[in-house]
Formats: sequence, C-alpha cells, structure tokens
Amino acid sequence: TENNGKAIVFFHAGWCPSCQAASKDFEANIDKIPADITILKADYDTEAELKQKYNVVMQDTFVQVDVEGNALTTWNSGGEGIKTLLANVKL
Repeated sequence: TENNGKAIVFFHAGWCPSCQAASKDFEANIDKIPADITILKADYDTEAELKQKYNVVMQDTFVQVDVEGNALTTWNSGGEGIKTLLANVKL
C-alpha cells in the first residue's frame, strides 16, 4: 500500500480502558474514518523501540507518521477515538 503520509500508529494496551473505548469507537464509526487514513496498532507493552522512537509515555497515544516514518503529530484520545482522530490528523 502506498503511504501518503496518513498512517497513524495507535499505541494500545489490552488492559487500558480508554484504548478499548477508542477501538470500539473506531469500529462503530469506521465509515467516518477518511479512506486515505491507515490506522496501525502497536502493543504498548511490547513495542519498546517504537515507543522510544516516538517518545510515547502512555497508552492510548496516536502518532501520525510520514512515508519515512517520521512523526508528524501526536495525541492522546482519552477513549474518544474518532473525534480526536479527526481533530488532530494532518490532512
């Protein structure tokens, strides 16, 4: 798949209530996610290298990356997946 700079890495943890809420929100509102955005899930508990690369210090963190994998913007959803995605993603 061609990455046009709209890839989002979602740092989630199975034990995290706001991560679960964000995931459910994405599933319920999948039609509201722009077609050119790809959301990639990264396990907060095991992806130490990725967390370090993007300075992620808490779960339920989203990092938009460009085609080279550089962070463009970072946010925490507080469990409000789609709302914060649309508010923070750089189009």
